[in-house]
Amino acid sequence: LPKMILFPFTKVAEKMRLVIYGAGGFGKVVKNFCDKLPNVSVVGWSDLHYDFYQQQGLDVVSIEQLQTLEFDCMIIAIMNEHTAENIKNEFIQKGIQEDKIDWVKKSVLENAKLPDWIN
Repeated sequence: LPKMILFPFTKVAEKMRLVIYGAGGFGKVVKNFCDKLPNVSVVGWSDLHYDFYQQQGLDVVSIEQLQTLEFDCMIIAIMNEHTAENIKNEFIQKGIQEDKIDWVKKSVLENAKLPDWIN
């Protein structure tokens, strides 16, 4: 089994260009963690309320801007699985391939010891 680089996102692999959707509490933690990883790069960060986060000085862009970026994997950084799946389906309708999207799945959370950075 390959080592999981980014819990709980199983699709993230080394040398990937990532985009993160979600700038709330969990999204901020994921973004900060990814920025410290030497073997992946965050090429974009987005949220429905991007203007609110921009006012806080965060580098968060609109969904339209996010869709123009070249990336290998989109992380939906929202802990509620149902909400995350709805967002995933919206991005699929916007033309993003499902196999490029990763979100939090209860099955992954239930079968793993949480890493320290989540607490």
